[in-house]
Amino acid sequence: MQNLESNNGVVITFRDGYLHITHPDNFVILPGDLEGLWNNQAEACKMFDCPLVLNEGNIDLSKLKAFDTYYAGTQAGEIDCLRMACLFTNHQLDEKSEFFKSVAAHRGALVEFFTDRAEALEWLGVSEKV
Repeated sequence: MQNLESNNGVVITFRDGYLHITHPDNFVILPGDLEGLWNNQAEACKMFDCPLVLNEGNIDLSKLKAFDTYYAGTQAGEIDCLRMACLFTNHQLDEKSEFFKSVAAHRGALVEFFTDRAEALEWLGVSEKV
């Protein structure tokens, strides 16, 4: 396993066939963070030649507005063949989540939200080695 860590505490780890993105506890994503977060993810996907991503953490998306959600969806679509499972503790699917998924899908990226780790990994088509 190889880790890439950004200055905001987000860690990207390449595991058996997928990238695992972990966020610091109670991580608040601000609109100004989006570009760096997506650039780091795109770079990791390219570096490891891996479009399968488990994005996990207890994060707060409440500061993002509709435009930010649109931007995030377009950035997801910039990553070739992206398939990203979002496992965000305490996240309730809402209109912004559905909008993000829709924008990403229209650009060729598959994104889904999960509450169960095993289901998220199954959807990605990978298994976790113990």
